[in-house]
Amino acid sequence: MQITDRFFAKVNFTTDCWEWVGSLTVLGYGRFWNKKQTYAHRFVYELYHGHIDNDLIIHHKCVNRKCVNPNHLEQMKQSQHIKLNDYSKNGKTNNFQKSKTHCIRGHKFNEKNTYRRKDNNRQCKICRNESLKKHRRVKYKLV
Repeated sequence: MQITDRFFAKVNFTTDCWEWVGSLTVLGYGRFWNKKQTYAHRFVYELYHGHIDNDLIIHHKCVNRKCVNPNHLEQMKQSQHIKLNDYSKNGKTNNFQKSKTHCIRGHKFNEKNTYRRKDNNRQCKICRNESLKKHRRVKYKLV
């Protein structure tokens, strides 16, 4: 089976965003194995648009981290990306973070399930606890 066939077998084409239905990273980006682990959106960008410069990142114009539609992706510098996402220099939460009602795993942000980090961003307590448990198992070799 060709690598492109393997890749596109994990894409849902039902909306304008081509949603990645394969493995996801903790931050909700698609993960794909191509001799080594790579981001799905980076793989498809290189497939359609060519090489990605070392000092550039791939930005989702649609703000959907699972999207692998090459028309929704563009290269840009990290500094441009930060400005585009309206991060303030004093560490306040950006507008996108405020508008999220659920974490990437689908848990609802509410008073009981929301942890406020030092940078004022929110984190799902369920996901945070699972991550801490996993870290402890690895650290103390309880796997």
